[in-house]
Amino acid sequence: MEEDSTYNKVEIVIGCHIEDAVTFWAQTINKAKEILKISSGLAEICPHAIPVFGNPDFNKIYGGCFSEDKCWYRCKILQVINDEKCQVLYIDYGNSEALRRSEIVEIPENLQFPGVAKKYKLWGLQISANIDLNQFDRGKIFLNSLIFEKEMKITHKSVHRDGTIVAHAECGLLDVGEEMVKKGFVELRKSPIKNKFMDTKMDFFLYKNAKTSTPRSAINALASTRVTGSFGDRFLSERNENNSIDRISSNQRMPDVTLEKVREDQRLVEEIKKLKEENGTFKKENSVLSHRCEILESALQKLASDMEKEKKASKESLDCMENRLLTYVGTTMRKLAISFEKLKEMRQNHAAAHLGEDLLETANRVTKEQLVVPQSMETLEKLWADYNNYQQEIRHCKDVKLQGSLEVAYGQINEAENSEVFEEFFEWKNARLEKFSRVRNATDASLQNLELSFSKIIQFFDIESTILMKSEGVDFNVDEVLKKVEHDISQEFDMFLTELDEKDKKIMLNMYSVVMWKILQEQDLINTVNQKYLESCKFKHQIVEWLDITPNTDDLLLIKKRMKNMKAQLRWKLVEKNNLEETDNYSKSEMVEIKEKISVLQDNIFQEIYKEQEEYEKLIHLVQKVFPELPFLHPEAEILKYMGSGGLIVSLERDLLNAEPMKELGIKHPVMCSTVQGQKVLLKGYIVDINIETQIIERAVKYHKVWKELREKSCLMQTMFLLLCKSDPMVYLMIPYYAGANLGTLQLMAPLSVPETLKVMKGVACGLCVLHKADIIHGSLHKNNVFALNREQGIVGDFDFTKSESKRALSGSMTLNGLSLISPELRKGQPPSPASDMYAFGCLLYWLLIGKQEIKTNRDGIPQIDGLATDDKVKSLLSRLLCYDNQMTAEQVLNADCLLSPDVISVPLESEGTEYVPGEQTSENDVCDERLDNKSEQEYP
Repeated sequence: MEEDSTYNKVEIVIGCHIEDAVTFWAQTINKAKEILKISSGLAEICPHAIPVFGNPDFNKIYGGCFSEDKCWYRCKILQVINDEKCQVLYIDYGNSEALRRSEIVEIPENLQFPGVAKKYKLWGLQISANIDLNQFDRGKIFLNSLIFEKEMKITHKSVHRDGTIVAHAECGLLDVGEEMVKKGFVELRKSPIKNKFMDTKMDFFLYKNAKTSTPRSAINALASTRVTGSFGDRFLSERNENNSIDRISSNQRMPDVTLEKVREDQRLVEEIKKLKEENGTFKKENSVLSHRCEILESALQKLASDMEKEKKASKESLDCMENRLLTYVGTTMRKLAISFEKLKEMRQNHAAAHLGEDLLETANRVTKEQLVVPQSMETLEKLWADYNNYQQEIRHCKDVKLQGSLEVAYGQINEAENSEVFEEFFEWKNARLEKFSRVRNATDASLQNLELSFSKIIQFFDIESTILMKSEGVDFNVDEVLKKVEHDISQEFDMFLTELDEKDKKIMLNMYSVVMWKILQEQDLINTVNQKYLESCKFKHQIVEWLDITPNTDDLLLIKKRMKNMKAQLRWKLVEKNNLEETDNYSKSEMVEIKEKISVLQDNIFQEIYKEQEEYEKLIHLVQKVFPELPFLHPEAEILKYMGSGGLIVSLERDLLNAEPMKELGIKHPVMCSTVQGQKVLLKGYIVDINIETQIIERAVKYHKVWKELREKSCLMQTMFLLLCKSDPMVYLMIPYYAGANLGTLQLMAPLSVPETLKVMKGVACGLCVLHKADIIHGSLHKNNVFALNREQGIVGDFDFTKSESKRALSGSMTLNGLSLISPELRKGQPPSPASDMYAFGCLLYWLLIGKQEIKTNRDGIPQIDGLATDDKVKSLLSRLLCYDNQMTAEQVLNADCLLSPDVISVPLESEGTEYVPGEQTSENDVCDERLDNKSEQEYP
């Protein structure tokens, strides 16, 4: 450590960064403007400066982008961490961090000067060697709370070789070092330290003792009896300990002293203590008074500065007023000339004079040049009526009558009201014109008076004029004339710029309404005539088309031919695949190639099926609109057959789909799984004969038409195709494969929560409502025939089309863990009805809500609802479903309070684990065990 020539130098600083419990960085208080100037300069220069490349100069100052606020500050590079990053020190604040090279840039020479912040160390203190990390951090935080961004009084003691200033710090009335020692975060230095402050203090005690002729033994006693509360006392005690040998020798040489001298020495010690306390009090008061003095001086300087600014502003205002008075007439004339120029331009445009004239012209046109209904309209209406009657007789259908009238936008207004509106508008228009003329005449008179005044003045000052005029005959007071001209021009400006009041707006709006009503009447007539013209042109076009164009079924027949060829190719590839599998050694690559070709052929066949359906739809449109005789002209196209099946029946053999049997899903009927254009589908097989084939097709087609009308909104299982086989007495119904999504599997693997249950069953009620409106009774509603897609959308599965409603309702699958799903009226022999479906719906809802609890029923087999722990609204719904008569309909269930509550609607969608794939389905053993437990028949829909 080096001795500093500025020993005991005092300065006021502000703490800006804390390194540890004894080391901090601070900025001189008078450097604020310099820091602001540096920041603004860096903000302009650094974004466009060159980044640091190669080996940086550790003595050079750079610009660094601070990571927290993305602002630029001056910094020095302390260490190169790697090729990408460097450790930098922000020299104006003291903190450091690691920056990328791209965030360190070159700065110009005018910013290459020492940092504003200085590094300080508390005098006489050190951090204990045995301190732990937690205590270290707490000491740093406590020092931060004492001095960060606060004013401090710093007294320099010494300077390290690295520039660190050892100083005594005071923050207000607090001694920072003493506070840190009291909290136990630092300790006093144990080795004796030589500094000027300690020597000065010792010299002060020696001098006082010398003046009072105190013996050397008294000095030693005084030094040994001091309370070591401050740093100087500790250092003085240490120095006395170093000289302890000399004191002992001196005491041995001194003669005996009297008791009176000892008392005098004791009194001197007490006086010194009292003087020290008074000195400390005076120092504190002096510090407070100094601080107040600084505040008052600052306020005084601010007031003086404000007063100077006020004086300067007052002087400038006075000078400005004097200059304006010198050029008042010229300035006024210039302003008046500008206003006059604008007024002249406005008069040329006639804006205010013609306000409402365009509306008046429109009113004259709509009243005097009114359109008349053509006489041919009545004849055309009669012809169209005859044409519609003939069309009804031909097509046996009802057409919707055309409605050609439009509602009038502003309501009906009679002629008397129209005339009143016109009269009111004309009166308002005339009054406005009179006012405008009066104001304009006043402006013209003022301008003429101004012109006359200036002409007399010019004539008076004309030196070459032969007419001698006296000054008494000329009025030189042009101020009044100028004010009058300015007032009249501003009045005319107000007429141009002032908005209309409510009364004027009402008059204009009434006039506009009448005019628009007449315009809309004529537009309505024009639109009617135009519509009739367009309809006539369309009719003419249809007649020409009907006469010239013959419907063509060649495209449809060509598609059928292509499908036939593709089926033959697919059969051949399937034979090749089977032959290849029977060989002992076959190439796997060859097998993969054949399977890919089979998959492509299957996809192409279904693409042709969809194209065939599109062609059928086009032909059906022609049959319904223009050519009702088309099916009879082209029977080979089988248009009537397609119309009867709704596009459900497809001539396609089951073996062409390369389907795999699924024994776990089919008990009485064979069920196979296949993939069609990337979608998993199931083929449900039904054994048919001549007697029941027609019934199966009728039931399936009726169900398909209901689904086709609403599609996904119907909440019904989609029936994709009905395949009729030629080789065996079987029909196969193709439906989507919802693996693991039926209620039986879900409740076994991952039971639904109450909100999920209500939301799923709402979809089931929607599906039943659609079926019941189409006069279809499901009769087969059980846990394996209801699906919960994504645990939120309820889907009603299809039913066995080979069975009648009664057989489906009384089948063995209508049981649920010992609970019969057959309604009481069915047990009494009554036929199935929508009420029996709703009873099964109520049993399913009860089973989902009760979970794993035991199902308790009454003697009549109806479940007991009283012990169910659920909402009262849900209990009310169940009680109205599980009863003998007066069951709720599906539509009433949809409007039930518990299904309309926000809890049902706001159930969050599960993004994971809800997309059902074959891997999520229960194993065959689990399903079989469940079948055995329930003693019921599982039938996959």
